[in-house]
Amino acid sequence: MYSIKEIKDESYTCFLEKSETTIITNSNVKEVNGELLESPAEYHIVSEIEKYYNFKSGINYKLKRKFGTDKILESSKQICDVAYFNYKKRYIIFLITKSKEKRLATSENINFALLNLKHFCIKNSLNKLAINQIGKKDGLDWTKTRSMIRYIFRNINIEIIICIKLEYTSEEKLIIVKQFHDSLLGGHAGLNRIVKKFKRQFNWPGLKQEVRDYIKNCPSCQTNKIINRHHRSPMIITTTSSKPFEKIFLDIVGPLLSTAIGITYY
Repeated sequence: MYSIKEIKDESYTCFLEKSETTIITNSNVKEVNGELLESPAEYHIVSEIEKYYNFKSGINYKLKRKFGTDKILESSKQICDVAYFNYKKRYIIFLITKSKEKRLATSENINFALLNLKHFCIKNSLNKLAINQIGKKDGLDWTKTRSMIRYIFRNINIEIIICIKLEYTSEEKLIIVKQFHDSLLGGHAGLNRIVKKFKRQFNWPGLKQEVRDYIKNCPSCQTNKIINRHHRSPMIITTTSSKPFEKIFLDIVGPLLSTAIGITYY
């Protein structure tokens, strides 16, 4: 699969030497805030997995459930290999970085898996990838892994977005909600409109409830809100006649004004 020059130039040892003396950059590799599942449809999804394919929990469970309930991965793969299945012209790719769930992935294995991923993309003409923070749950330095991705995919026309979930403090969340709701552009809009704007840039568990609570306590909204709920009395339940003239109703009008000669009509 690899030439001698590729093994020499893209080995883990070579990466370490480069990272110590050079700042590794790559304009095609970008970090975005969001879930891997929510990545645009034109991006092929990349995640990491164990050799024995654990789809019981986590992001891989969600990927399997959403894209491949009837898909089966090839069972003869080894550590650092690439496994995948297709979903509507989209590749769902898994990097095998360790043998079992309780084992820890190493930076060297991830480097080799990324190198295999690169050649897989070239072979299948894939030029857009969405990937999560691989190796982070195993305690690996994410800054180092990110530089590794930039290094391996340098000088090649493959665009990569790295989906990360930023964690905000309660104070930061309050400031963000206030900017979206109270600003001139926000315009104190309603719940659904504000949440829709929010999810274009931010997303965290309980977001909608926090926005709802903020709007309920917004003085401007409570003073100037438009009440469009019309309260109506409940309908009176009536019975239906089963035969003609079963029920007779009389409309009585009057008395009318008396005539000039004193006659009154009803």
